[in-house]
Amino acid sequence: MEDIRVGGYDIPKGTTIIANNWGVHNDTNYWTDPEEFRPNDSSLQTAF
Repeated sequence: MEDIRVGGYDIPKGTTIIANNWGVHNDTNYWTDPEEFRPNDSSLQTAF
């Protein structure tokens, strides 16, 4: 392993990275009404 720079941030080797999954899945910049469950929503196929 080695140190790395990502998005302007220096990350030392051995650092544990924890993703904010709640923030990703509830970001209203990408999801309209993220709390609403819509199993037939076709945008789920093209969200990423």
